[in-house]
Amino acid sequence: MPGPDYKKNANDIRAFDGFLSYGVQSSGGDSGGPYLSGNYALGTHSAGDTPDANGNVVQNFAVAATLRDSLAVLPGYQLELFLNKPAITAPAPGETYKPGQVLSGQVPAAPASAVAAGSSVRITIQGKDPFDVPVDAAGKWSFTAPQSADTLRFTAETVNGFSRSGVSSFEFAAATTGPPTATPTPTAPTATPTPTAPTATPTPTAPTASNPVPSSPAPAPTTPAPIAPAPADPSPALPTETPAVVPPPAASPTPSAPPADLANTGGHDDRGAGGLAYTGASGLITAAAWAAGALAVGLLLMVLVRRRNRRASR
Repeated sequence: MPGPDYKKNANDIRAFDGFLSYGVQSSGGDSGGPYLSGNYALGTHSAGDTPDANGNVVQNFAVAATLRDSLAVLPGYQLELFLNKPAITAPAPGETYKPGQVLSGQVPAAPASAVAAGSSVRITIQGKDPFDVPVDAAGKWSFTAPQSADTLRFTAETVNGFSRSGVSSFEFAAATTGPPTATPTPTAPTATPTPTAPTATPTPTAPTASNPVPSSPAPAPTTPAPIAPAPADPSPALPTETPAVVPPPAASPTPSAPPADLANTGGHDDRGAGGLAYTGASGLITAAAWAAGALAVGLLLMVLVRRRNRRASR
């Protein structure tokens, strides 16, 4: 192909590897434009037909330099590629991470049919140097989280040579690594008692028909105390023998006044002289009669004994 100084120097001829198309139309100023086929970059426009002096096109054609061959003779140059930003797939946004956990992601290909070969994801963890992880043919990538209990903050960017996708930022809190604590059993909340004002003691009122006196609760049954047996009567038992019949004296002695401080055991309320106390009932009449008879018999025997002693002494 003629070089830029071909008009002045006919020897300015340049050779290149390329391809020719009769279907592509071009015009002056199109040189350097890309040739694309679908999602593939093929080359750059380098030459085309030239109209005659009257402006008539004798034959339409266009010539493109092959991209791969051009890059081989232009060291330090690369084709700029369109790259999507990387996305995180695990852990999901809002979840936590564990130290040493593998974090994984995806680089979308669309609108291209695939991610450009040789692409990688550049990871920059806060406070550390960046590092690159490879992207496979499906666009997947991953890296291992550092051994730290701090919040993980990092950026990720898809790179391919000099091409960049733009930066995506991510943040994940560290999961709790301490020993599990027992979950307390929920208990029903206890109501706080509301203090009430002291109430006055009601004054007892007289029972009425509409306000009867409340009955007192029956006392609880108690165990009865054992009752001690009644003590034996210390009084001497009456003789069971039949008393001897003693004839009464010829003349009854004149009764004397009862001495003081003796009890009246008769059946009548005759307190008599000396202020004797009434201590018996009519049931003691029989016992009193027996006592009087025994006393009379004793007096009689005593009199008889004295008379006998007098006779014996004479």
